[in-house]
Formats: sequence, structure tokens, C-alpha cells
Amino acid sequence: MPANVEDAKIAARYAKALFEQAEETDALDEVMADIEAVRDVLEGVPDFPIFLANPGIPRPEKLDFLKKHVESKVSKVVGNLLRLMVENDRMAVFPVLVEKYRTLLDERNNVATAEVITAEALDGDLESRLRNSLKSLYGYSDVNLEKKVDPAILGGAIVKIRGKIIDGSLSGRLESLRRHVG
Repeated sequence: MPANVEDAKIAARYAKALFEQAEETDALDEVMADIEAVRDVLEGVPDFPIFLANPGIPRPEKLDFLKKHVESKVSKVVGNLLRLMVENDRMAVFPVLVEKYRTLLDERNNVATAEVITAEALDGDLESRLRNSLKSLYGYSDVNLEKKVDPAILGGAIVKIRGKIIDGSLSGRLESLRRHVG
């Protein structure tokens, strides 16, 4: 579910604070794994987010549940974050927090995510060559590819990476030709 602007700002503040705490204890990757696991539970057990968001359930009961069932399975910093978010009725922004934390971690590690749209699914060799080309072209340590298939582009690819768009699609080239000719 898309977050509104205010929720995105709240999630970004929580993510930044969590990132700073994880950085202090050299636990950035461990915290990432923990919050992804919590997000997966929230998404996989529909009653869990409803329970945490239910104003009819007293906050101490929610905190006790977290302590018994979640905190022992995650790092202390993530346990503290969850407790704080429940106390402040902010668990609804948790999925967005995970995205924001991932962005901070990727920026620190010089990793980019590229959305790649092709007319047909990429094979392993082409995917590897594209990843290596993007790493070399932009100087990233690594590039994660989010692949989408859209037959409407006819051929080639459209790549979106950190605010840049590279349109190497056949439909894009035809459109450019139409503008120049017409």
C-alpha cells in the first residue's frame, strides 16, 4: 500500500535513527535482515498488523506480545525500535521504514537499484552484462536489477537508475524518429 507523504517522512526519520544506531554497533546488515523478517511476518500474518493497530487492545498488552514473541528473535536495536513504534502507534509505516533503511544501506555501500523494462524476459548472460555495464558506467559497487516485461516497448530496454532514464527501446527510437521526421 502506498504511503502518504507524512507517513513517508515519519518512516524516513525512524529509518535514519535506526541506521545511525546500527552503524554505531556495526550491525547494519544484521538490522536489515531483522527488519525484513519483521516486515515479512507483518505481511504474511494478516492478524498481526491488525492486532498492533487495534486501539481497543491496551498498549501494554501489545508490548507484552512483542516482548514474548518478537524481541527475542531480533537484535536489541530492532526490538527497541518496534517497542517505540508500538508506543507511538506508528507500526503502519513499518513497511516504508524497511524501504528507507534499504535505500540508506545501499547508498552507504554504493549499490544502486535499476528498474529494467524489456519486451521479453532477460536471460542470465544478458542480465549479467547489463549489470556489469551499469556498474562500470556509473561507478557503483553493485547494481540490483528490478526486471519488468512490457511487450509494448517492442525490443531493447528502458533502464531507470537513481533518477536517470536510459531509453534504448525500439518504441522510444521510433518515437524519436517520428519527432525528427514529422
